[in-house]
This record gives sequence, structure tokens and C-alpha cells, in this order.
Amino acid sequence: MPIYSIGVYLGSAIWRLLFCLAYPLRRCFSPRICAFLDRPIWPAHLDELAKKRQDYAHCILFYCSSAGEYEQALPILHRLPESVFGVVIFFSASGTRFIQNRKDATPYLLAPPIDTVGAWAPIFSALRPSCSVVVRHEIWPGFLHVARQYGRTLLINGSLSESVRRSFWHKRWKRALLEKMDVIYTVNDTEKVHFQHTIGLSASKISPLVGDTKYDRVFERAKAAPAAELEALCSRYLPERFTCILGSAWEADVEVALESQTQLLRRKGPTACYLVIVLHEPTEDKLSWVEAQAKQKGLRTARYSQIEAPQEDSEILLVDRMGILAELYQVADCALIGGAFHHQVHNVLEPGCRGLAVAFGPRYENSHEACKLVEAGLATVCHTHVDLIQWLQNTEMLQQKGKDTRTFLLAQQGTAEKITKEIMAQI
Repeated sequence: MPIYSIGVYLGSAIWRLLFCLAYPLRRCFSPRICAFLDRPIWPAHLDELAKKRQDYAHCILFYCSSAGEYEQALPILHRLPESVFGVVIFFSASGTRFIQNRKDATPYLLAPPIDTVGAWAPIFSALRPSCSVVVRHEIWPGFLHVARQYGRTLLINGSLSESVRRSFWHKRWKRALLEKMDVIYTVNDTEKVHFQHTIGLSASKISPLVGDTKYDRVFERAKAAPAAELEALCSRYLPERFTCILGSAWEADVEVALESQTQLLRRKGPTACYLVIVLHEPTEDKLSWVEAQAKQKGLRTARYSQIEAPQEDSEILLVDRMGILAELYQVADCALIGGAFHHQVHNVLEPGCRGLAVAFGPRYENSHEACKLVEAGLATVCHTHVDLIQWLQNTEMLQQKGKDTRTFLLAQQGTAEKITKEIMAQI
């Protein structure tokens, strides 16, 4: 038996031992760990999915970490022929909640709590996948070992984190797993070089096709937004003023935006930019904190859920409803993307594909898309509220930047179509 296979079975035994030790003590851990340990080893709905599988010539499994990776898999899932049964396996339970809240028809499972050959074998036996696709980074040895027994294994939207590049042992571990993939599709040529030279993979394992299905997905979502709903959203909630959306905001982002809004109002009066704040986690405590901070600065806020018409006497709309940020982007004029004054920037593609000029704080290097927009001179990096004020004052420039950004992102589409064709050619 190859050394790798011995390692997988040994790892499976260790996983099972640790699980058996931790399970009786699960109530002592955090609620998140407790919920993870309480997952059934035999996933719910597996029997039901196994029956549906019988009606299809092929099955393709997509292994996703959570909702973000699922969004990246969707452009390929939407392009699969009717003879192929596409199933998503989530590592994180938040992915299943996401798919349930949106009422998507995509078949899905939640990964078992232990990455053992014994836990994965019944799943693969029931679904008999012709191909297993890992989206971006959720690679586990037990899953990969069993997947290889049924069909080809692919990694799409591949990229390496800084922690992998810096750590010798992390690189060795990543290489041991990646070497078992049949084909790796990277997001760009730079990542392709990293996989080959930083990790040490053979060039034959890395596809010459590079690209990110994220771009396909954001334009799919933009096209799917109902025009009537967008018009109603704009007429009901947004006054006739230049509007900036602070999306996926953390406290540090809010502080910069509020200071900017305060000084803009002093300089320009009521004609200043209207600010819409969408928090990353809109809990009541955080919403109340924003209202208190705004009040200290003399800014008037209105809550999204409590108004029926645009509030001309307010300077800030505070959104207390989840799931509408993408639609709000479509009716705004520019966007400040949250996270980059806190830890790392959030999704810059959603506003960009809708023709908005985008700005964000200095901590944006976690995002390939943000880096690409900065390099192209399309995104603005704000280090303080002074930078943000300067950016917001030139409305004509922002409108042109928004158009140029959308044109640039349109040219990045097409990866999903190409990868789907290659997957179908391999099964």
C-alpha cells in the first residue's frame, strides 16, 4: 500500500479516536464546536439524493467550504447538461443555511464531522460521482482518498494563502494533498506560478486555463435582479442625492465613514452625499452602536425597516435587513467596501459589476479582485477619512470610474463556460 494511503487510513483512525474522546465532552466547548460534533456521520437526505441519482447518467460533487465557494460553483452547476446530477457538499453549516434561505433547488449535503474513509465511503457509494470538484481550498485527505476511487478530482479557482507560502510545513502538507488532484485550475497566472514553484507541483498537473468563476457569478446575479423591485427600492428608500453605500461594514469602517460624512455636510450642506450603511453583521447591538455614534456627530439616521418613503431630513440610511446588499448596489452611485479598515476587504465585485466606482481601506491584499482593480487604477485605497472625502467630492470622476470598472470586469468573464466544457470532456 502506498505511503500516502497508509497515512490516510492512519489519519482516519486518529480522527475517529479524537471524535470519540471529544463527543461526550462536546457541551464543554463553544456552541459552534458543539454543533459541529453533533452532526450526523450519515448525512441527512443522503438516501433521498441516492434515489434521485439513479435518474442521471453522471453525478458531479462540488465540495465547498461555505456560501462564498458555493456562489463560485453555481456558474458551473448552471451550465451542466440535464444528464448530470450536480450535488454540493458544504463543510460549514452556514452554507446550508444560505441555500435554504434563498430557497435554491441545488441538491446539497453537510460534510460529516470526521474526515475518515469510513465516513466518506457511504456518501460516495450512494452518489457514485464521475468527478469531484473542490472549490478554492477545502481539501481533506479522507475525502480526496475516497473521491479518487470513483472518478477524477479537480480544484477550481485555486489560490494560495500567505500562510501557506510562508510556512515550510504548511507547504509540505498542501503539496501532499494537491499532488493527488488530477487537474488544478488557478485564478490567474501569478497563482499558477505559486502552485508550480512555491508548492513544487508538476506543470502537467496545472491547467493552462486560468480564471475565476466569481466574475461569471456576479454578472449572473446582476442580470437576475428584477427591474421592478430595483425601481421600487430606489423610489422608496433613496432620496434624490448622490448615494454612497458602505457595504459589509465593521466598526472601523463605520467610524471612518461617519467622520467623512460629518465633514462633507459641514462643507456642502444638504447636498452632500447620502450614506447607506450595511453592516457585516446587523445585530441589534451593532445597529444601536451605529445610531449612537452618528448621534454624537450630529448625524440623523433612518432605519430601513421603519420607513415607507425617502427620508429627506436624514443623512444616513441604516439597513437592518439581510440579503439585499447586491440590490442596493444596483441603485447607488458609488461604494465603499467594508472590512479593509478592520481586517480584510469584502466582496468588491458585486458593486464593480454594477458600474459603481469602488474604494476600500488599506487591508485589501487578501482579495485578488481588489488587487487587480488597484493595479488597473480603477479602485481607490483610502487610509483615512481625508482620502474618503477627496474621493467622494469628484462625482464626475466616480461615474466614469464606475463605467470603466464594469467594462474591465466584463472582460474577466468566461471561465465557468470553459471549465464546464473541460469537466464534461473528462467524464
